[in-house]
Amino acid sequence: PTFTAGGPAFNGHDYMTFDGSNDQLLFDNTILNNQQYTIYTVVERTSSGQDYIMGTQTGSKNRGLHFGYRNNTTLTLAHYANDVNVGVSAYTLNNGTSPSILRGRLTTSGKSITEIRDGVIKTGQHGNTETLTNTGQGVIGNGFSSNWFNGHLTEVLVYTRPLSDIEMRRVETYFNLKYAISIEPGYHL
Repeated sequence: PTFTAGGPAFNGHDYMTFDGSNDQLLFDNTILNNQQYTIYTVVERTSSGQDYIMGTQTGSKNRGLHFGYRNNTTLTLAHYANDVNVGVSAYTLNNGTSPSILRGRLTTSGKSITEIRDGVIKTGQHGNTETLTNTGQGVIGNGFSSNWFNGHLTEVLVYTRPLSDIEMRRVETYFNLKYAISIEPGYHL
């Protein structure tokens, strides 16, 4: 990825640009093995295709995390099975896309995926509680098997536990204040 210091996106804060073809950063994804979790990213898309922000290099049931945009209007949190999706507003080239807060969460009640963009919160959820196992190498900028992210990324937070509702509102308020990303009126703390 290409690093930009204090550029025009994200309220003047630093960010990385991923070109959608071969940019990725590696991370130790084993911290998510057999764990409930909460993942946050702050992104701005620059294409309408499949844009996975995080994933793993392994692709079999409950070993292949992929987190990001399955297509232009669907956000997903998946373990290469047991996927949860939510419909989101489409990216359009002429209008661009505002920065978004993305949240993926696995709890004892199931998985949820959320996009906060332009003051609108969209969430999908289901009751499957299976954790990731033996995930192998984690990647930022790729879902799995060359499903690259095309856009800007400024922040990634990974918690090895599900955050409470109040903790999530605190994180999202922090993103709102730092990056000037609109959230629903009255939602922030």
